[in-house]
Amino acid sequence: MFARKKTLYLHIGTHKTGTTSFQASLRANRGRLAKRGYLPVGIPARKSGIVLKRKTYNVNRIAYAFLRPGIASIGRVASGLYPKPERLARARAEYLEMLRGLRARNLIVSAEAFTFLRTPEEREELQRFLAALGREVKIVLVWREEAAWRASWENQLKKKPKVWKKNRALPDEQRANGEWYFDRQAILDFWTGLGEITEVDYDAALASEGNVIPAIYRAMGIDPAGLKVEFVTNTRVPLEDDDEDN
Repeated sequence: MFARKKTLYLHIGTHKTGTTSFQASLRANRGRLAKRGYLPVGIPARKSGIVLKRKTYNVNRIAYAFLRPGIASIGRVASGLYPKPERLARARAEYLEMLRGLRARNLIVSAEAFTFLRTPEEREELQRFLAALGREVKIVLVWREEAAWRASWENQLKKKPKVWKKNRALPDEQRANGEWYFDRQAILDFWTGLGEITEVDYDAALASEGNVIPAIYRAMGIDPAGLKVEFVTNTRVPLEDDDEDN
């Protein structure tokens, strides 16, 4: 009898589709999921550059290891760090070693920053990384209605004035909310061939269940029954209209 192949579930967002709430659910359910053969991957959290004892299940830093240096993501603007290619290469090697050391049958990696990836060079590096990991890759991609997606993502950036100001000063191709970012077909084209893709309709999930988290779990072959799924985080907040000085 052949052993079942180990699997990597990549939950890649997109932004503002319940990703942070799903990550909170991963934290709350890590013991229950482990009993079912699934390990949510966490990395040490950081605050003001200090590494904390607790883990975060938003592993955007793994995604950033592949992301072209010029993109003004929230994490990069907040930290002021735009890594050079050699630092990104070292980070990829470190994360590969970390993931290869995890023995669970199924790993869950969740990071909406993966949806920033677009270029052939990024795809080549990611493909090489996944091949070296040696797991079957299954990708969960969550969409929402475009106008709401745009408005909610812009609202998220405005919560952080430094990030919003930086983005407004950049050309479109470097902005975290540039037109390039909302190209759904480009996202699908990038991920096609890297693993089996399951798409989740955020709006349909909310209409039917009031919650997208169960649909994300089902996309990974996980029955959400018995799991904690009632999380509401990182919600949209009213902000004053910005002016030229913001």
